[in-house]
Amino acid sequence: MRAREIITTIVLVLVFGTQVQAQFEYWEQTDGPSNLRVGSLLVLPEGVIVAGTNNGIYASSNEGDSWSAIGLLNNNIVALAYNTSKHLFAASASKGIYRSTNAGLNWTQIYDGTVRSVAISVRGDVFAGTPSGLLRSFDNGNTWHDVPLPLQSGVNSIHVSINGEIYVGTAGLGVYRSDDQGNSWINMNLPNIDVQAISTGGNLVFAGSRFSGLYRTTRGGTTWTEVNTGLESRDILAIVINSTGYVIVGTGQEGAYRSLNNGNSWQSFNSGLQSNVVSALAISGEGVVFAGTDRKRVHRTDKSIVGISDVSNTAENFGIQSVYPNPISSIATIEVQSQDDATLEIVNTLGRKVYEQKIGSGSGSVQWSGLNMSGVPVPTGLYHARLIANGTVSPAAMISVLR
Repeated sequence: MRAREIITTIVLVLVFGTQVQAQFEYWEQTDGPSNLRVGSLLVLPEGVIVAGTNNGIYASSNEGDSWSAIGLLNNNIVALAYNTSKHLFAASASKGIYRSTNAGLNWTQIYDGTVRSVAISVRGDVFAGTPSGLLRSFDNGNTWHDVPLPLQSGVNSIHVSINGEIYVGTAGLGVYRSDDQGNSWINMNLPNIDVQAISTGGNLVFAGSRFSGLYRTTRGGTTWTEVNTGLESRDILAIVINSTGYVIVGTGQEGAYRSLNNGNSWQSFNSGLQSNVVSALAISGEGVVFAGTDRKRVHRTDKSIVGISDVSNTAENFGIQSVYPNPISSIATIEVQSQDDATLEIVNTLGRKVYEQKIGSGSGSVQWSGLNMSGVPVPTGLYHARLIANGTVSPAAMISVLR
């Protein structure tokens, strides 16, 4: 009994005495989908998790405790997208694109052909990547138009940043970027690279390749840096970046890795993970990471992946004190308190940062006019405000924006 008490004490010291590591340590396996390869994941604003598999689409409304099939069985679903009209789009590898306007109860085929990716621009246009190039629809997928790229190539992946830039990862020709909703494109100079995944966070852009590892550049940049230190697998299948800048990648041979320093170095992030293939990643509004695997179900982090460190702030003197009025239609006053200089962040229900503001130590108030960092009004919906100081993240306060 004495030995067990000593071991328990050591474990508690390791877990709570070194708080920086506590949030990133373990995965847990959810209840499904069973015996299927999960190739795509999406967390809806309502909190529902949608998984595209090699045998249709499954959904969970309780963070993976249970899953239900919602259609397109016998289809290999490789990508998912969701628009502000609550329409769900699913790309089937060999059977085109399907759309559901009623949460998956019914599906309509809106494109017939081989598809590798699908995404929605901030304007609501639907983009699809195919082995021949890029397609765009201005009318919710009813009609499609070819999009000229600087050098025509198959498109593997599409990413829309929070600022509205559109990135496409190509089969062998690197990455292209559009700053004007897809009307014109810039070659970002990553030649001879087969790009499978793209993600953006802050001022950084990450591109994951097939067998060449991970590359990083800045927004608007055309010079890339290999950032593979610590990565045992160079087959990058998925990338997510949380609101504090932590980067997680899924690989084809060695599970998941995470970086706390913008990709300069990587550490294995596999404790509790039952598969060495992580083919899809998504983050909830609360910061929980979901990982799609090959026949080993969806996994989730057992806690939010927001980092914690040992600083002077405590629950009593740190955080959002109040938000008023709430809901807001124009300006919200956010009362805050922190013993250290801090950053106020506002994120949407997908965990994507829409606004941030630096604040000094002490008590005070910040006014937010409902604009994102580009000065564009955010859409109607729910948002979360929180403080970050020296790695400590406060509990979130919900803000409802009505337009």
